[in-house]
Amino acid sequence: MDRIIEKIKERGYPVIADVDGEDTIVVFGVGYTPFLYLEDEFEIGAFYPASHEAYLFSKSLADGESVIANPKCDYKKIAEKQGLGVRGANDLIFTPEYGSLLSLGAVRLKNVKMKISREVEPLGCEKCGICTKLCPAYALNGGFNYDKCLRRQMDDGIEDWAQPMLNKSVLGCNICSEFCVKNLKDRVRPPEIMQKILKIDEFFERALSGRRALEELGDIIGRNMIRPGRMLTLATYALKDLDEKYLHWLDKLYLYDDVRVKRAVEYVKSLKKDK
Repeated sequence: MDRIIEKIKERGYPVIADVDGEDTIVVFGVGYTPFLYLEDEFEIGAFYPASHEAYLFSKSLADGESVIANPKCDYKKIAEKQGLGVRGANDLIFTPEYGSLLSLGAVRLKNVKMKISREVEPLGCEKCGICTKLCPAYALNGGFNYDKCLRRQMDDGIEDWAQPMLNKSVLGCNICSEFCVKNLKDRVRPPEIMQKILKIDEFFERALSGRRALEELGDIIGRNMIRPGRMLTLATYALKDLDEKYLHWLDKLYLYDDVRVKRAVEYVKSLKKDK
């Protein structure tokens, strides 16, 4: 199975491997650079295109028998154990190559036992604390709290306490990574098709039209990520902080057949009424 390792290394991805029963789990990292968005654009974290790239690359390595794509296991635990990186205060894996700006991918090698390890330096998170201070949800105080993480809230459902903290992101929160001293780098503009679709008016038009209108976006971040109901819910909460010229969308959004979106509309309208 050396060919699998070589293909991963050809991409420049850091890679380790660990034995799992009679098999081997190979874990690699796909790095990314944070995106720079404009005022009239919604936001999607650069993590998601990297995650989709890792998913597709894993599939390209698989043969369905001896090499299994995207196995169900704890990638972080394996990456930490064999030295792909070190787990930080934000519960993410930090590698020498990318800091924590990476997505993990993996393949399972059937009936192969192989270990590939690396040596990595400690992070020193206990002496820093920047991510702990900047997390708007206080999810890192006293250790990582999964239930308070805004990315989890965006994925699994918005609780009342999280509503005021949501910004222009329609997918993902990456504050703890983007402001980490291990990750400081200039941001880049997202791919042109993302710039087009994430224009605020364009996004509402497409998302209200249905999933098919978001398929070009799904080609970049993964089709399972373009669920209109979830994205419209987050976009609606964002209206609380956006220019008044976008508030005309609230009436159309209230007609959308999703209780989460209706609830978000009611929340934003209540804020505007109080003002």
